[in-house]
Amino acid sequence: MPMIRTDLVGLNRKQSIRYLADLIHEVLDPIVVRQIFTTLMRDDGKHERNQLERRWYSTYDFNIYKEDQYLIEAWYCWHYYSRKYIQAITKPNAVQQQSVRNLLPDTATIVDLGNGLGLTTGALSNLFPNGKIIGTNVKPSTQFTIAERLANIYKFTMTDNLTTITDPVDLIFASEYFEHHTHPIDHLNDIIKTLQPRYLLLANAFTADAIGHFNTYTINGKETEDRATNRLFSRNLREHDFNPVQTTFWNNRPALWERQ
Repeated sequence: MPMIRTDLVGLNRKQSIRYLADLIHEVLDPIVVRQIFTTLMRDDGKHERNQLERRWYSTYDFNIYKEDQYLIEAWYCWHYYSRKYIQAITKPNAVQQQSVRNLLPDTATIVDLGNGLGLTTGALSNLFPNGKIIGTNVKPSTQFTIAERLANIYKFTMTDNLTTITDPVDLIFASEYFEHHTHPIDHLNDIIKTLQPRYLLLANAFTADAIGHFNTYTINGKETEDRATNRLFSRNLREHDFNPVQTTFWNNRPALWERQ
């Protein structure tokens, strides 16, 4: 069992890959672990990720999430994207002369949607040691199993069913999550209705090509291009009484929304 890292978001690339290898070695065959480790150390698994992406866009087969090779993509998304969004939470003077972290109580309930390997959820647990931190993912999957291991280390909860979350939710964190749903706004509405969050911290990328993303989405029963989906998503948030909060984050990423 890998040890807890209070500096989880601060690990450099090689440290992060080694931590992943320690995390998965009791879950996967040692040969597969070695392949993943070697591939990431070589070039972040660029060739393997490109192969998976091409296959995704030719099939839209959701079983790709259950493949061991998808862990390469999950780690890449953590290290180069969601890790930085977690770091942004503690940025001084990000929101009205304070950090996003200080907007929330120490005992905050936070839901990390589609938490991948669970590294983002572990980092959130480090930031809120007295909070209730919950990660969501697809079950059964290798990702879920790995995230459960991290949950035991970092003291957070895993679920594949949002209706099991009954506490008032202070913050929902979602890094490139809604792009993995063909009906993202319908799914957003279900989440808002079920969890009633006060804040949303979102890093959407509807226009980016990636494994699990779509070229078009279904909005109000109509096939909609990715750019229009992004605009309609924001409009829908406003219709549910969420307002964008001005931050000092570069390119407004992640975007913070507060319910009035």
